[in-house]
Amino acid sequence: MFKIKKGLDIPISGKPSNELTDKPTSNNVGVIASDYVGMKPTMLVKIGDQVSLGQKLIEDKKNPGVFITSPATGVVNAVAKAIPDLEGKLTGNAIRVPTPNVSLAILSLAINEETTKDDLNNYLKSMAFHSKYREILGFTNSTEIVSTDFYSSPFASIIDSSATIANKKRITLYCWYDNEYGYTKQVINLTKQIVGIKLPRLPKPIE
Repeated sequence: MFKIKKGLDIPISGKPSNELTDKPTSNNVGVIASDYVGMKPTMLVKIGDQVSLGQKLIEDKKNPGVFITSPATGVVNAVAKAIPDLEGKLTGNAIRVPTPNVSLAILSLAINEETTKDDLNNYLKSMAFHSKYREILGFTNSTEIVSTDFYSSPFASIIDSSATIANKKRITLYCWYDNEYGYTKQVINLTKQIVGIKLPRLPKPIE
């Protein structure tokens, strides 16, 4: 324990060493606001923002001008982990501005069992590619898509998996669709169902 006359003591034990060791690398880094005792944090970024090394992430509301900066370059993918008090209370995402001919529906659901983003996206992907709903449901995992990418899409809905949010039993899905061509295509499919037209499609869906 290092005793400090003014401020907080530093709970470090042992002695320094000149030894170098190999450590596994990490794809994710983070800062925890609660580690900074006495700070009242204000987030300066949101989920989906691209941040650079040294960029300001959090400001102390009680002491404007005091910041916590980013330890790496990347995309913000969690806020509640930085401010634990917001766990279960706040979520968010960032999207590109839609064009007049493409629309976005945001579906927020409370489900019976806890799930993760990966598990949820894997399930939706299997439904989009291998189930009987493959002519209705689309799926994309691109992080670079914009609304115009879905122009003339035939699907009733395309799951934007990079924007999926899963927080235990609460999930949020971002679903794109072409509100002209896509809608017309679904009306045609419904008409086929009504008149009994069933055209074979291969390969057959996996049940």
